[in-house]
Amino acid sequence: MIIDLNAKLPDKCPEYLAWVHTLPSAASGMIGVQAHHRIGHRYGNRKTSDFESMPLTPAEHGDLHAGMDEFVRTWGKTEKEMIAETLLEAIRLGVLVVDKKRALALSEMRGAA
Repeated sequence: MIIDLNAKLPDKCPEYLAWVHTLPSAASGMIGVQAHHRIGHRYGNRKTSDFESMPLTPAEHGDLHAGMDEFVRTWGKTEKEMIAETLLEAIRLGVLVVDKKRALALSEMRGAA
């Protein structure tokens, strides 16, 4: 899947979620995971984008929903960190392909701002 940095990522991507389910937990490294979608910035029951997800075991998933602060104390990672790790792994393995030319242009634009 090629990611266009100039376009909004789709909310739904079943192929990406299927890949997330193959990973070990982003918290413990254990296998047998669920895809956890980032909490917050939701409207009603609508989940955030599938690209804002990471693998967690069912127990870890429940712990995270029970309390973010306690989860971070226990596992030492925030949602944002685990989502970033998951996305970087997808790029590293070629599951997601970033258009390098556009990425460089975006980086240059941010540096000039």
